[in-house]
Amino acid sequence: GWFCHRPAHMWRFAREQFARGRGVLWTSQVQGLERLIASDSFALCTPTGSGKTLVANLAIVKELLLVDAPPGQAPLALYLVPSRALASEVEAKLTAELGSDLIVTGLCGGADWGITDYWLTADRPVVLIATVEKAEALMRYIGHLLVQRLRLLIIDEAHQVVSENDAGAQEALASHGSRAMRLEAMVSRLLAIKPD
Repeated sequence: GWFCHRPAHMWRFAREQFARGRGVLWTSQVQGLERLIASDSFALCTPTGSGKTLVANLAIVKELLLVDAPPGQAPLALYLVPSRALASEVEAKLTAELGSDLIVTGLCGGADWGITDYWLTADRPVVLIATVEKAEALMRYIGHLLVQRLRLLIIDEAHQVVSENDAGAQEALASHGSRAMRLEAMVSRLLAIKPD
């Protein structure tokens, strides 16, 4: 399959997973990996703690490290998370596991960024971890730069798009405070701009 092209990355990843005590896969992980090999887009719905992160990390390896990118076009992944706390957690874990191969940076909430940020022009693959609000700001200001390099979109807690049809949800929608609608709008915009 796709992992044969860059065996060094895959062997290193596999060895590190085994060293962390992750030598056995759950059924949901096997199914997720089967979908990852066969498909470009899918949803993995399993309980908390059942290993979705491994599948997400392997998607990053597949789309960012096992590809031949043109010079100056290092691939980029956008990893959407529902909160700043989760963004920090994902950044720490991803840096520990893939930080030697990728630039991993969390852009969320109060974290400031400027047009000179190194990940914008780096000739290395980049994973941007962001809340939906921060991703919206990125798209407004540097969307053309981001979309050029974008190869992968990971949506953590994607079930947030399912809104309850109650008064609270209607008020949040009217006041532009509905996280579910913001997430759905953000993903729809990205898919419209870059369907592949």
